[in-house]
Amino acid sequence: MQLKNCNQNILLLFIVLLLYPPSNVIGSELAFTAAQKRVLKKNAGLHSIEQAVKAAESRRAQAGAWPNPEAEVMLENFGRNEIEIAITQPFELGGKRKARIALATKGTELVTRELEYKKLAVTCEIIRRFVPLLSLQQRQMLIDSMIAISEEGIANITKRIEAGATKAVDALRAEVEKEELILEKKALKREFMQAKHELAALWSDTAAAFDAVSGTIKPSIPIPAKEELRKTMLQHPEILALKCEQEIARAQISEVKAEAFPEMALTGGYLRNNEAGEHAPLAGISLSLPFFNRNKGTRQAKEHELSSMRFAIKQHETERIVALSKLHSEISGLQEEFTTLLEKIAPKAQQAYAALTTYYTQGSASILEVLEAQAHLMEIRLSIIDTHARIALLASDLMELTGHTITIIQ
Repeated sequence: MQLKNCNQNILLLFIVLLLYPPSNVIGSELAFTAAQKRVLKKNAGLHSIEQAVKAAESRRAQAGAWPNPEAEVMLENFGRNEIEIAITQPFELGGKRKARIALATKGTELVTRELEYKKLAVTCEIIRRFVPLLSLQQRQMLIDSMIAISEEGIANITKRIEAGATKAVDALRAEVEKEELILEKKALKREFMQAKHELAALWSDTAAAFDAVSGTIKPSIPIPAKEELRKTMLQHPEILALKCEQEIARAQISEVKAEAFPEMALTGGYLRNNEAGEHAPLAGISLSLPFFNRNKGTRQAKEHELSSMRFAIKQHETERIVALSKLHSEISGLQEEFTTLLEKIAPKAQQAYAALTTYYTQGSASILEVLEAQAHLMEIRLSIIDTHARIALLASDLMELTGHTITIIQ
């Protein structure tokens, strides 16, 4: 096979490998959907918050409990003279129980929002750790294809040397290029191994018992308009959690107000006078007198905290809008760059490489020109892979920022 024929349709093959990478790895292969299920099932951080939700639900149930009654028995002269038995039942006035239940309910809602945000963050982190693995596999396949091309090129150069059509140094230069590609492939394998462990850590594992990953970064990741994303962002779990904290502050103010009401307790009992041979029922009422402490300072402190939260939420929303605009702009720019590299620059670089290969065969171009064109073509192809991965990573950041579901890996 001549060098000219070797390079025919190489760009088409690269595009197919980029968008639809083959599954030709011997050994276990982890699909993206399987990785998602494994992480959502075994992630320790998620389990921690799930337990916190259960704890909050238990506190909510406890908040509705009524105060326990108190029993009292008094014996005069060990019961020889007088026996008194009384039961006292406290009653909560001013809506204390209602305020306590409302506060516990809001606490449960807050932890639930935090769980929703944690699930979103973990889902996006799975993408951020899976994308580099896909990208590294594509880079390895590209290096393998370039090594195969180099080997065929060296074989053809050797034939030309034997025919006296070129110098022996051309083969040395081609072999140097091949060895550099092999070194880069080894570095990619080490990087892939590290990325595997980083992914496995999400499901609390250190073994990373898989050899490859399967899945494809969407060729064109759909990014909604900024206005649509801003609307979705208003329902982001983190923003809802901040608003829930605001509601908790209001509930705390209601609880503090309720605590300022008097505390009342009713007592009923029985009195037996053994000396006089008499007995009588007992009844009583006690009422606290909140003259000096009406929780005024505590109430004012909670009101200031509530006011502080309003400003914090407003600032948080503003910062998110700015971050959204920046991310959206970066993704749009990279998508344009990706399209240009794939549809315009790479085909021209491929044509230049093929032409120089032909010229070298005809003796009108040097091997250095061919190797330089080959290196430039590989650099462009690697840039396509890297740019595609960067778009996917930024899209996952955008999804975490806004809470809008974006299909990134299929």
